[in-house]
Amino acid sequence: MGSPVEPRLPPVGAGRERAAAAIRAWLGDLLRPRLCVVTGSPGAGKSRLVAWVGAADAVTDRAVNGMIGARGMTARSMAWALADQLTLPGGEPGEVVARIAADRRRATVIIGELDESGVGCDGGGAAEIIKTLLNPVLELQHIRLLVDGRPETVNHFDAPAEVIHLDAPEWTDQAAFMAWLRVDQGGAGAMFPNAGLAEIALRCGAGPDVPGRWLAMVSPVARPAIEALASAYEPIDGAMWEAWTTALTGNPETARQALAAAAPLTVQSEGRYLLARVLRERVLAARQGQLAAQIGNAIGYALYSGVPKGQSGMPDWSRSTAYVRRHLLRHAVASGTADRMLADLGCVVHSDPLAVTAVIEAAGGDLTRRLAAAWDAAGPALAATQEPAERAALLRLCALQRQDNALAEGLAPHAARSPWSVRWAAARPADPAAARPADPTAGQSAGPASERADPATAEPAGPAAESADRAAGRWTGPVTALTSGPGEGAAPLLAASADGTLHVLARDGSPIGRIPNSTPALWGLVAFDDGAVMHLDPHGVLELSTRRKAQSRAEEIGNLLNLGGDTATETAVQPGAVHALITSQEAELTALGADREITRLLLGERNGTVQSWLLDDGPPTVVTTKLHDGPVTAVTCLRGPYGGHLVISGGADGAVRFWSPGEAPPPDPADLREGAVTALTAALADSRPVVVVGWNDGDIHLWDLATGNDAFLRLGFAATALLLDADGTLFVGGAEGIVALTLDFGSLLGPPYEGTE
Repeated sequence: MGSPVEPRLPPVGAGRERAAAAIRAWLGDLLRPRLCVVTGSPGAGKSRLVAWVGAADAVTDRAVNGMIGARGMTARSMAWALADQLTLPGGEPGEVVARIAADRRRATVIIGELDESGVGCDGGGAAEIIKTLLNPVLELQHIRLLVDGRPETVNHFDAPAEVIHLDAPEWTDQAAFMAWLRVDQGGAGAMFPNAGLAEIALRCGAGPDVPGRWLAMVSPVARPAIEALASAYEPIDGAMWEAWTTALTGNPETARQALAAAAPLTVQSEGRYLLARVLRERVLAARQGQLAAQIGNAIGYALYSGVPKGQSGMPDWSRSTAYVRRHLLRHAVASGTADRMLADLGCVVHSDPLAVTAVIEAAGGDLTRRLAAAWDAAGPALAATQEPAERAALLRLCALQRQDNALAEGLAPHAARSPWSVRWAAARPADPAAARPADPTAGQSAGPASERADPATAEPAGPAAESADRAAGRWTGPVTALTSGPGEGAAPLLAASADGTLHVLARDGSPIGRIPNSTPALWGLVAFDDGAVMHLDPHGVLELSTRRKAQSRAEEIGNLLNLGGDTATETAVQPGAVHALITSQEAELTALGADREITRLLLGERNGTVQSWLLDDGPPTVVTTKLHDGPVTAVTCLRGPYGGHLVISGGADGAVRFWSPGEAPPPDPADLREGAVTALTAALADSRPVVVVGWNDGDIHLWDLATGNDAFLRLGFAATALLLDADGTLFVGGAEGIVALTLDFGSLLGPPYEGTE
């Protein structure tokens, strides 16, 4: 057998091997301080070195669990990115810190370019990022951070740190530095150990102020082109550079002459032009206030006017350049037009989410504040969504959840091509007092059923009353479990909210009734044809609420579900007998589910075992198998058209497994990820077998079992309950209540499997 090939890495460069070795030693030694800081003066090569270490770790040691570039980020977007790297739900910095604290997995994360954070990519966001997010994270024993930034940036850290200061000569081999430099023109070697300044000194000579010496070399002819290029947030092509320079000079010929004179002074790569950061900062710092505003306005206008226009004369953002999508809004902040740009929702959904996040925080108009409410809720998902139509659909969902119908209406045209759309969304009441239910039974203590109104037999409410009920707060609150009521077609939805209340909703989301329940945060619901409801609480207690004479409010749910009359339907399934059999066994239960017809009842255990109870003809029988390492967190069953069953389970171990009862389970999981499965559903939808999996980081995974095609949705929150209908409607429960989505399976999963001849 041959020996494995050692991965080949590019050299560190500039004689920085000592510094790189020290950083890699820190990565492998858990006894060292939890913070390692790479710092140094401008041009020292901090970010380049840290990026090399990250790349080297990825192909060798793999001690790093995540890498984040902080360029352009704020504390909020950094919190989203950090949560994403650790496979946790995003949120405000404090929320993310709490989630990381609750998640005890050890993790080492690289965060580079802190001194380029903020809306202007100038380090303006570093202090808040460190104070509100990174300092609190470093108080946790299981998190380690490798960061780079200038001294004035990293001084905001409170935690003890191992510091690699690249201005100190001991971190750089001078002979290797000189060999890397190749020539010592103009005494550039005297800039040791600063590689960036040495490269500039090759052009202008060494001295106490290398950037100033370089700027003095710029001729008046070249100056407009240099001013234009200094305004760029990333390398730009020659056409854009010329357009910007023309905007500053007002004369195309003058602009071309300026470009010809300036080009030799720039860094060129693949037809794009860039100023070294230390030079760019010197040019920007030399601008007077009025001149800076004039240059910002001219370049911002040139960028905006260069966006292709549609037939109506309005910007067609779908045809805008990558630079415009990433940075036009940052230029709008500099020119004072950010609020007006954010009013164009086409610009918002096509722009880089990091830029939108930073600019929303910097702007402050009324529309911007309303947009911010939806944007903040959707942010973690927006940052991971590439398609503008899906961003618009996601923002529209969050606007509807906040009762901002005007914003939702404005986003609708931009969401038209999304592969999923919002059918309806429960709206959180604006007034906390409005969350109190309006039905006369709410808030009363439990007592005999005859003393309380029965919502199932009450007079139907008219349209005005129904509207008033919904406005009065028929919001379910956070939802922990979802299932369908008995019957076919428009059977009601049954939802358990975090406080234990059981809600019965029509398929359009309108409320039918609610029953207070003393057990909060139910982990599973199964509704039988006779009106009985089985539910599992967080302590593993399996209870059955029947339609017989109610002894408690929880048991009245049977009356609500059995809307067809007063007589229970006789079925082969006897829920009471099933419940008695299950509870007679000793098992720590953690999950509950069933197929749509309830011919199989599924139970997950804390030890990873799944129980499959056959409830067809004859006495209930059970088959068990161990599928997970650790607790089963969700379980469901898909019944095929010919009666076969496929059990789908998810666990805290991050595994999704398929199992046909009576057969040996496959040795490998169908899916395996970091983090836990939080919800499962399956159905024959759109003529295809579809499984939907919710993860604790907010991902929703759709899987066509026949073709193997899959897709991901992100809604901005972790799904704690899922229910898929045969018509393609996906009901999602979470912290914001319930949302109903219409899925375009063709767009998401491709054509269905049609078999072979």
